[in-house]
Amino acid sequence: MRKTRQILLSLLWGTCTIALVMIILFETDILHQGILHENVKMEYGISVIMELAALCAIPASLRLFRWKKVADDLKNRGYQALLSWGLFRLSLLCIPLVLCVLFYYLFAQTSFCYLAIILGICLFFVYPSKERCAQDIAKE
Repeated sequence: MRKTRQILLSLLWGTCTIALVMIILFETDILHQGILHENVKMEYGISVIMELAALCAIPASLRLFRWKKVADDLKNRGYQALLSWGLFRLSLLCIPLVLCVLFYYLFAQTSFCYLAIILGICLFFVYPSKERCAQDIAKE
């Protein structure tokens, strides 16, 4: 259980670190903000895609371990299944989070920032604590 939890925490904190480094680089003008601000069509398309991705990823990640197939796999394979499904669950939130932070600075559009904040808040609900990992395996 410890190794599985450490891997899941590494993904979670690695994502937060990447997002924080991007924020620091853009806010200190090491990287330039708003370089794609003029490209309205691209901004609209990416905005729609990211909103749909967040709209699908958030409920899916929060309910993933309640789906029958996933619950059965967790019961049968234990921590090995927890690792694979946990990585998938965190990736559903972490990848769009990093992309939203990047797009916020590239397009200077606040909707990406709001999506990143919402995705970041959702990470608290799937945080792989010791109790949660043990509870996810023991569910019947």
